[in-house]
Amino acid sequence: MPKWLVVVGAILFGGGVIAILIMAGLRYQTFQKQAIFSQAKNIFSLPTSPPTPTSTPTPRLIALPTPAVPEGWQILTSRQDNFSVYYPADWLVNESRSQPADLVIKIFPQRWQGQQEPWATSVNIEIDSRLSALEEYERLKSNQGELTADSQVARIEFAGEECLSVTSKLPQTGGFGPQTVCLKEGAVYKFQVFAYYKAAGEPQTAQQILDTFRFLR
Repeated sequence: MPKWLVVVGAILFGGGVIAILIMAGLRYQTFQKQAIFSQAKNIFSLPTSPPTPTSTPTPRLIALPTPAVPEGWQILTSRQDNFSVYYPADWLVNESRSQPADLVIKIFPQRWQGQQEPWATSVNIEIDSRLSALEEYERLKSNQGELTADSQVARIEFAGEECLSVTSKLPQTGGFGPQTVCLKEGAVYKFQVFAYYKAAGEPQTAQQILDTFRFLR
């Protein structure tokens, strides 16, 4: 075979290889551009329909148990002082606004009327919005545990609210039981049962009266 024909064949073969490589490179670049464009489209494209909103669960209110009120009991309600309380029909209510506190209430058996009322078994409720009462409450709250040498303060729940219980470590001289102290809407509420005489189930009835106490708001 002539040499010139061999040379021409080699040139043609080499050119074909180069052309094939160039075409392959161009196709690869086109493929890369299409892939990049597709990724960008997926990232920046807007959804065809708005996302379904995620519903936020409504907080479940925990209902506090309502104390059973014996039949025939009466209710004392004061919207001004933000409370209601039930008491037996044969017990009396003595309200006083002449004290330094806003309101002082004593609920006691009718049989003590006109006698030695200070010695009667009674439910004592005091509502006080004075600055001194608020300061006393904060002092009690900050000294939970051993308040003094003879008293102890604990956090309790009363009438659906977080309150404080002040218990004397000394014998209940005079018949006063633990005192419950609550802070509600800028006023300090104090609750205490006085039971000097233990007869006729009156101390138990007095505690039952306190269990029906509720704040109105």
